[in-house]
Order: sequence, then C-alpha cells, then structure tokens
Amino acid sequence: MPLPLRPRDLRGPFELAPLESQIECAAKSAKAAIDAGGGSGLREKYENIVRRIPRRWRDYCDAQVKYDAERYAQWYKNTGTPRKDDIAAEAQQLKANGKSYHQIAIALNQKYGPDTTNSEAVRARLRSRKRQATPDKTCSISSVE
Repeated sequence: MPLPLRPRDLRGPFELAPLESQIECAAKSAKAAIDAGGGSGLREKYENIVRRIPRRWRDYCDAQVKYDAERYAQWYKNTGTPRKDDIAAEAQQLKANGKSYHQIAIALNQKYGPDTTNSEAVRARLRSRKRQATPDKTCSISSVE
C-alpha cells in the first residue's frame, strides 16, 4: 500500500528545495565576489558549494573548459615545427634551373644559414610539392570496350 502524499511533499517542477535555494544564494554571492576580484579562498568555497548541485557543477565545469580554451589558445596555435614554404618555393625554382638536389641544399644553406637543409630534405620537399600539383587520376576518362 503506497504512502499517502502530504501537501508539503508536493513541490512544483521549478520550485527549489530549501537547502538548494540556500546553496544557490551562497553560490551567487561567492561568484559575484570572485568576479569582482575578491579574496583568495573564494574560488574553492564556490566550487565546494556548487559541487552539491550537479546541474550547476556541470555548467561551471563547461564554463571553466571554455575559459581555459580561450585563455591558452595562443599556446596551442604554434605547436610543431614551422613550415618552410618559402624554402620549398625557392628550391623549386632552383630545380627548374637545372641544379641538383645537393647544389640546391648548398645554395639554401648559404642563404638561410648552415644546417638549414640537406639534399634528402630538399628531395622530400620537392616530392611533396609535386604530389600536390598532379591532377586527380580518378577523374580521367578512358574508353572501355
């Protein structure tokens, strides 16, 4: 036999429980103090309060991830080795003039400094550029009988 419901047990769908409303008020005041540049331990207090409400904690974590992504985006932009497009273009011109890979490497090292490139790197760079310039072979039309 189910227990009868009392009027105090029934709450509207948007009505907060008393403890949750107190937590909401404390969280709002702590967030306002943090935004204003308040004390040092407020962020930890705010996180402890908001952690009790799963929906608010999820929103807080999402906002923190977004903030961190915007703040540290400049560090993630320039990862890896910088491209050497200008060196590759110059190597293509030198190759078109009839120089060997070794001669191209010597010329580029004289212009850009020692150990900038070598003959194998020049060959690989020109080969990768050559692949981009070839047309797509899947579009060719051939007679099939």
